[in-house]
Amino acid sequence: MVVVGISGSPRRKGNTEMLISEVLEGVTEAGGEAILFSVADGDISGCTGCMRCRRVPRCRIDDRMTLIYEAVMRADVVVFGSPVYMGQMSAQAKAVVDRFYALLNNDETPRFQAGTRLLPLFTQAQADVARYASYFELCDEMFTQMGFEVLPTFVAGGTHMKGEIGTQKALLASAREMGREMGGYGE
Repeated sequence: MVVVGISGSPRRKGNTEMLISEVLEGVTEAGGEAILFSVADGDISGCTGCMRCRRVPRCRIDDRMTLIYEAVMRADVVVFGSPVYMGQMSAQAKAVVDRFYALLNNDETPRFQAGTRLLPLFTQAQADVARYASYFELCDEMFTQMGFEVLPTFVAGGTHMKGEIGTQKALLASAREMGREMGGYGE
């Protein structure tokens, strides 16, 4: 079982990355392979709309997304996380999503393996985890249209300051257990 985590937070080792890391720890505890990418680690450009990926099955931009593409192509599960900024995913996370366009064929079928699941994961300062539910539903629809089998969205509220999620022990334990279940999936 290969689980790829993508942190769309511009803040290295912030709440989003910490939560994804808990899921990935659970994956490795269950014997799965976990890979983490953080947009804070490297420059990921936004899509330029050149449409080269429609003629050649590869994005023309040679940046860190190349490694993400390779990982997603072999993933059984993708954990896609972002902090909520102004009611939506971060600009950095959106750049990754836009670049996922290169993972689609001209007929809009995915180039990644059928059955790849995606766990949308959001952290937000707002304590009410249902506050942005309509936005999360739009994200689920978008990921479904890309060809992912979308798992129920995991939301961590009350995470305003960096590292604040560390006080939410039950939430972190739940994320780790979710990872254990993913890591043992298919065995």
